[in-house]
Amino acid sequence: MHDDELQTKLSVIAKKIITPALLMGFLALFVIWLYLNRLGWLDIFIPSISFKDMFIVVASTFLVSLFSISLIIFLPSITLALIIKKLGNNILSEIGIKNNFIKIAIIVSSFAVSLFIFSTWLISHNESNTLAIMIASILLTITLSLLLSYFLNRRILSPKINISFNKNDLKVKYHYYITIPLLICVMTAFYAFPLSIIINRISENISDSTLIVYVLATSLFAVNFALIPGIVYIREHESKARMLMTGYAVFFSLFSMSWVITPLPVLVINASMKILGINNYNPHSYLINEEQYPIEIFNIKNWNSRKTTGKGHYLIDGITMYSFGDIKLVCPVHVLDAYNNSIKFIPADKIYDGKLNDTLKEKARECHAFQKNELREFNIIKHNVS
Repeated sequence: MHDDELQTKLSVIAKKIITPALLMGFLALFVIWLYLNRLGWLDIFIPSISFKDMFIVVASTFLVSLFSISLIIFLPSITLALIIKKLGNNILSEIGIKNNFIKIAIIVSSFAVSLFIFSTWLISHNESNTLAIMIASILLTITLSLLLSYFLNRRILSPKINISFNKNDLKVKYHYYITIPLLICVMTAFYAFPLSIIINRISENISDSTLIVYVLATSLFAVNFALIPGIVYIREHESKARMLMTGYAVFFSLFSMSWVITPLPVLVINASMKILGINNYNPHSYLINEEQYPIEIFNIKNWNSRKTTGKGHYLIDGITMYSFGDIKLVCPVHVLDAYNNSIKFIPADKIYDGKLNDTLKEKARECHAFQKNELREFNIIKHNVS
């Protein structure tokens, strides 16, 4: 009894201490810490987090960014679940056709992505036949989906159709042999956007043959893991367990993908920072008081530092890599190239990621942290000279 009472008291205390606001605060701190650690500027972490009122906003924006990117990645899963759940009837719950369509979705998705990569390579060497290659690729994908549906489902469907659907045989056959397979083909089109983001992040500092292998392997990995939540949702029967298990599947897939597609967490954090205006990659000119910061501090080549007509001030050009609380971290414009390059990756190569991040930290040493009231910020306007 004493153990039960103690456990109950501890549970009550934990609920009072661990509030949603506290959890959101810790999440915000973690996101900010990760971002500054990537830049090698953890020394401004403590001074900048005095603005506690924004913690919930930071955490909320991070969760919204995570949800948005997850929605893009798992859109094929959502589509597959809608196709089978909405268009299905009792046959799907009584027999194994559901599993057959899952197999078809996996095979057709893998085939379509592989064929797309091959077609892209083919088009790059034969641009005059671009339309013909695209049409042939689409027709091959549709043909494969239709054939798989027919050969996998005919032995199961034929007896059921004859017994249960005497008057609607043609309609049911059309539904299962044509409609759903075609919709699965449409589903593969939703891979285009997430795969384009992933493929564009693969490092180009490798041979063409190795790059093709990496692109193909990474794409197939992403395609199959993107379908896992949809498959779990379809196979789970109880509504409560279905949502819980699907949630676990989403986190498992994202976690697994982040080990191979290593910039994935960084992309989520970057999206959060941009939405909140914590970073701003557009070049600006900053007016600085020379009494506080002598102009010699800023290398003229890297910062384009120049005197103004007014006494005691000068201008530098840069970008705001971090702005939170009372702190603003300003970097030379060329640091942005190092930052963008640090989001490139070689699949599952942590050593390569470490080298790129070390390069970013080295470049970011040229940045300067200011109190916000020490700077005046202006847009850089380039005039075209005729």
